Amino acid sequence: MKKVLLVVAIVLIAGGYGFWRLVRRGPVVAPPEETGAAFQVETYGGGFVYRYADGQTPLRALRWLPPSPSGHQVIQVVSQSDRQRVVIFKGETKIMDALVTRPSVIREGFFNFAELKEALLFPDAVVLLYAASNRISGQGMDEPSLVMALELDSGSLRWFHRAPGLHLAASPGPKEQAVFLYGPSQPIQRLPLERRPGEALGSAPARSTARTIEVPEEVRSLSILLPTGAFSFLAAHGAGLSSYSPTAGWKHWPLPEKDELTFSDAKPMLVSAKGYWWQPFPGKLLKVKNDGEPGEGNLLPEPPEPWVQDRPLLQLKGVDASGRWWFAPTMPQRPSPVATPEAPKSEAESAANGPDWNAYLAQGLDRLYRWTPDRRGMQLFQPTQVWTALPLPNGLNRSAAFPDFVPENGAILVESGAKAWRVDLDRVFP
Repeated sequence: MKKVLLVVAIVLIAGGYGFWRLVRRGPVVAPPEETGAAFQVETYGGGFVYRYADGQTPLRALRWLPPSPSGHQVIQVVSQSDRQRVVIFKGETKIMDALVTRPSVIREGFFNFAELKEALLFPDAVVLLYAASNRISGQGMDEPSLVMALELDSGSLRWFHRAPGLHLAASPGPKEQAVFLYGPSQPIQRLPLERRPGEALGSAPARSTARTIEVPEEVRSLSILLPTGAFSFLAAHGAGLSSYSPTAGWKHWPLPEKDELTFSDAKPMLVSAKGYWWQPFPGKLLKVKNDGEPGEGNLLPEPPEPWVQDRPLLQLKGVDASGRWWFAPTMPQRPSPVATPEAPKSEAESAANGPDWNAYLAQGLDRLYRWTPDRRGMQLFQPTQVWTALPLPNGLNRSAAFPDFVPENGAILVESGAKAWRVDLDRVFP
């Protein structure tokens, strides 16, 4: 009996000592990374400067996505402990700071190093596209991308889907909204934005409501997909233009005839601006009918003097929210008739055989044009001069130009490590 009482006493003393130590330590606090990512925001020069200011949580990656046309700024924050966070600002207001949880059916090695490539904002949700990082793909472990839809107000997971693809595109209009996942040669995935009643979540890496649209052999190296409805779209690719709808299926139109100039790096473009427009290659712009059939002729405007020879070089950059078109001249492919040195010609021979492209291109192509269709003439900008004259916030590095300029975004992002400046387009190009 005495031995039993002795054991009980020892247990009580040990438990009391443990409780006393717990009280002295105070409440247990969650790791700093669980409480959110700390940013400081200030206004500057017609835009907002964002700076990551959390000195307690060591970072492994901080990625600034391009500005959203809706005025949002999306940031991927990855800590050294592989915590994936997504932070979204609307101006100076943080509207979302979510810890993105790995779905159980997604491999941990992929998710911990996945790079956030694109994000689409909707009134009540954000759709994220994660792809394998260079660290994974460099080891010969290329994996399908991961698409995740999060509730904008809470950051909770609405659905996820795993499939090959490099880009996202959103269907227009509020009815039956969907996201299209596509790549150069992969089947196109149509993912409904809303989760259907009874739709299972987490039991498999693919959504049961996803629709796979096989790409026919006529579509070669798909470059850009432009949704024209809830289920239909246009697709610009290396062999021409194609359209798809559930009722009519696929239709295809070949590339128009090219001039003497060829371009190795330029990709076809599709835009929606009071109709649909297709640029198969620089120097050519065609209006497209609702069913996808291209019109005749060339609707490219003519640049002002002394740069009228830029017309066959013009690459469409996009159309901004005010309906203004943006173009930039593009260097032709080498070797080509443009880049091959020729023997000097007389003025009469030059006039008969066309412009002296070698001499013209030697002057440089550092120009950007803005064109309003209901006005005559194009506005000329020298990006290097504009960039040099732009007063930058302290701590940001100045570049030579705007290589990732997308007019639809309505803003330009200047970023340097843990700091970025989102400035409105009209402020940069008044």
